[in-house]
Amino acid sequence: KKRKKTFMGNTTKKTNQMGERCFDSPSNQPQPFILLGSSTWPGEEQILLKIQSQLINDGTDCRLLLVPRHAERAPEITSQLKQQPLSWHQRSTQKSAPEEVRIYLADTTGELARLAQIADLAFIGKSMPPNDGGQTPIEAAGLGIPILMGPNMSNFKEVTRSLLRSGAARTVENEQALEMNVKELAGNSKTRESMSKAGLAWHKRNRGSSQRIASGIISKLNLR
Repeated sequence: KKRKKTFMGNTTKKTNQMGERCFDSPSNQPQPFILLGSSTWPGEEQILLKIQSQLINDGTDCRLLLVPRHAERAPEITSQLKQQPLSWHQRSTQKSAPEEVRIYLADTTGELARLAQIADLAFIGKSMPPNDGGQTPIEAAGLGIPILMGPNMSNFKEVTRSLLRSGAARTVENEQALEMNVKELAGNSKTRESMSKAGLAWHKRNRGSSQRIASGIISKLNLR
């Protein structure tokens, strides 16, 4: 596993490989379930916030790591965060979050792969209507993070098909299906582990070729 937990004092720190703290929880309690919004686009953060709220209401300690595709959308997203009751932290103001924060907004550039290492499940952005095209799921697969994608992954058709065949990912047709799958996987660590292993194996088999395909697509679409 590339994701790890470190223990400091009486608090469990869930960190990435760089040792940066994103979410804390007491060491004598179960670790939180961390949901990643990977390269999200408008509307998708709100969907994930609703799902997080539902999970918490159902008794799951769900933390949300939001990594928007465009960091300049931070004012729009923080406006949404101010309208909901859960505690949140904005990375551009300070890297390490205070204890027991529930939502971590990574409004910085070029840090997705580093921050994503702590996630238990990833939703791939730009894939839920009305957004279209999708962002790359390759990084999440390479980190062994189980993947959920909306129906609109047209920019990564072959990669998506291959990940689905391997068992590393699932597609969901709408917000309700996304919520259902997140809830299911949050409560099923064995299935998440199976998807994680499938993603790592897929990435190993396709190392190089998949990245070249994705880089070519991104270059043509001028998404960088």
